[in-house]
Amino acid sequence: DGGIDHILVDEAQFLKRDQVYQLSEVVDRLNIPVLCFGLRTDFQGELFEGSQYLLAWADRLTEIRTICHTGRKATMVVRVDDEGYAIRVH
Repeated sequence: DGGIDHILVDEAQFLKRDQVYQLSEVVDRLNIPVLCFGLRTDFQGELFEGSQYLLAWADRLTEIRTICHTGRKATMVVRVDDEGYAIRVH
């Protein structure tokens, strides 16, 4: 029928609060599924703004696990310097 079946959003962690709200309105008012993919936290372990509101307002969450080089579940990204060493925040 030419309508929209669903909306996919990649890098959703970079959304602003208002954008997440607008997407929730698309789901609730237009009954169009919205699937968002992105990171939960930055390299300091802080929630991204988009992730914060997606976690708070999502109807359903599915975690796609990534494995760390240690073999355990990866919980955040790491920022490295030019020599490949992890940057630590004091």
